[in-house]
Amino acid sequence: MPKLSKRTANSIKVFHPKSGNYSVTFDGDPELKFCDNETNRERLYGIKNERKFLKDGINDYVVSGDDSHLNPEDFGTKAAAIYKITIPAGESRQIKLRLQHQFEEQPLEICDECLNTKITEADEFYNGLQERVTDPDLKRIQRQAWAGMLWSKQFYYYDVERWLEGDPGRYVPPIARKKGRNANWKAPSKLRHHLDAG
Repeated sequence: MPKLSKRTANSIKVFHPKSGNYSVTFDGDPELKFCDNETNRERLYGIKNERKFLKDGINDYVVSGDDSHLNPEDFGTKAAAIYKITIPAGESRQIKLRLQHQFEEQPLEICDECLNTKITEADEFYNGLQERVTDPDLKRIQRQAWAGMLWSKQFYYYDVERWLEGDPGRYVPPIARKKGRNANWKAPSKLRHHLDAG
């Protein structure tokens, strides 16, 4: 679990035992808020919370202004940079941020240069794969398809049955879960376990 703490007014120090130290620097002057990745047991199960800085602390602050589950000492295992921006119709706003392993004094100054370098590298990569494709529209379609395939290599394990029944030896989830969305998705999970078992 990462440890996050306020580094400056617009940056967060990140430490992870396996990955080491990082820094995330944000454009402008956001509010930096911190909490922990702790379940709000009172909200979910109706039992007393053992911890104070709960995982829904940032959500509660953004939605209703409730800061009771945020850490006032600006550290935790979850963090957010909160911007209050009005964007008129037809306009846009850009916010830069940079994750870096080695600290630099002005990390945002080279954001555009870094982005342009990555765009050039991506163009070179795809151009090498598309040497025989001459139609620009077909190139764009193929590139988007490949990009989608690369992104979808992420794996998200969602065991509906475990979500409905709860973890063995842990708190029993609210009965409302069994009537909510996804309650009828049990079969794919069982099928997957069957296929894994061979």
